[in-house]
Amino acid sequence: MRIVSWNLGAAYGPYVERHDEAWRWLEALDPHVALLQETIPPAWASERWTVVHRPFQHWCSAVLARPSLGLRELQLPAGSLLDRFGAYLATAVLDDLVIASVHTRAKEAPEWVTAGHDRAAMARPGEEDPWSNDVAFAGYRDLAGGRRFLVGGDWNTGRYARLDGSIAPRNAAFFARADSAGWAELSVDQDGREGRSWFGGDPRRPYQPDHVFADRTTAGLRRQAMIDPRPAELGLSDHAPIVLDVDMEVSPSERAEVHRQRRWLPAAFNWFRRRMTPRRWAWHVGTNPGHVSPRRNDLSVWR
Repeated sequence: MRIVSWNLGAAYGPYVERHDEAWRWLEALDPHVALLQETIPPAWASERWTVVHRPFQHWCSAVLARPSLGLRELQLPAGSLLDRFGAYLATAVLDDLVIASVHTRAKEAPEWVTAGHDRAAMARPGEEDPWSNDVAFAGYRDLAGGRRFLVGGDWNTGRYARLDGSIAPRNAAFFARADSAGWAELSVDQDGREGRSWFGGDPRRPYQPDHVFADRTTAGLRRQAMIDPRPAELGLSDHAPIVLDVDMEVSPSERAEVHRQRRWLPAAFNWFRRRMTPRRWAWHVGTNPGHVSPRRNDLSVWR
């Protein structure tokens, strides 16, 4: 089964104009399940996938799945902790698996979001107040309980290793707490290292704010993980999609389709590249003055 997690960047400027192209790239990836953020699902998407999202005005998070999988929305109790996030979250169930797409702000959680709850208990160790990602984690930890789950998206936090390899304690605390709660991360390499999923900042210090977590049983089925930098290099989003292949049961026809798309996805990339003028291509890959070019010798691509 192929799972994709991707912030498509529809909240900001140039990515809005190319949003449909980003969806076409997602179509080329041909996921069984997708966890999307900052997106405006096009009308044609519902012909290909079951699409779950909450009511929105500008953009939303969404969970997609092939219709044959039987995805259905999980209704959150009105006024609950997760319900207060609105369209920043999308929550669904697939058989006995709780699936969620998460987008949290890189700020402390407002008081109204946590009203009636113990803020100190939700804050990560060493912090007095919880950030939005701490609150989303607390909500989904309680929602999943002892069930299997797959929760991923743009958490707006990362280990974000310094150039000397060290990690700030407040960053490490978020992931240590998740691990102690039985949340295993699928979106790091075999050595537990992050890659680069956000294409801003200093490429010498890759930042990965996007993460996918699962219960340990589901996480044990991971076969491979990859951060595909090409959509970000093409200017379709400022984030790169995380592509996961897991050994969950799919039909023989779906398995054949995965092998087929692996053969022609590079051709799709070249098609996008040919559509761009030399000047436009140069701007996207960073050969113009003042633009930092993504490096291919970091952890942006994992096999």
